[in-house]
Amino acid sequence: MEKRLEHCEHTAVMPCSQDPSEFPCKAACNEVMPCCQKSCSSQCHECQLVSSSTGIRDQHKSHKCGRILHCQHPCSQLCAEGHNSVCGTASCREPCRQSCSHHICPLGCSEPCNPCVMPCPWKCDHHECSVPCGSVSLFALHLP
Repeated sequence: MEKRLEHCEHTAVMPCSQDPSEFPCKAACNEVMPCCQKSCSSQCHECQLVSSSTGIRDQHKSHKCGRILHCQHPCSQLCAEGHNSVCGTASCREPCRQSCSHHICPLGCSEPCNPCVMPCPWKCDHHECSVPCGSVSLFALHLP
């Protein structure tokens, strides 16, 4: 039987003997979170547990920021009000993405690593790369 839940605006299917006040709402919260202005995807009852006792979901379950950093990794810090203004400078803890056919950087993403100095392996019938592998050449920037 579908019953209206007492602590939120949702309904749920439950046995007729079930008390709706004791039923944990599994619907998506969908409230706009003040920390990031995104719609909350946690279950309604999870946000009810961390909110005030008034029955209004004014707090939300902790979640990772997820904003894409300049290194193309998602921010893994917990989202909080005012966090968006500083997560661009956050230290990324993901593995470094710099690699070539000679070497994969073993350092963390936010740690500077040295470029490869081996000869560039790129060549075709018309041209052979003449700069070190980790260099950026003007020619390489014009490749399709």
